Amino acid sequence: CIRGDYLKVFLHLESGDVNEYTPWERLLCGRLADIPTILYSSGPGLVLEFHTGTHTVNATGFSGTFRFIDR
Repeated sequence: CIRGDYLKVFLHLESGDVNEYTPWERLLCGRLADIPTILYSSGPGLVLEFHTGTHTVNATGFSGTFRFIDR
C-alpha cells in the first residue's frame, strides 16, 4: 500500500492544519471493494492527503464524490 498510490484521511480535526505529526484515521488504498463507501468527519474539518509513488502496483488513482450534509 505505501509503495503505490494511497490516500490519508484526517476525519477528526479541530482546524484544517495537518503536519507530519498529525494522526490520520484512515489509509485508503487497494481494491475499491475494500474501501469504505461513506466517511464522516466529527467536525467542520476534513483533510484528504493524496500520495503517489513511482511504482504502479495499485490501480490508476482515485475518484470520489463529496457532499456536505447536516447531521
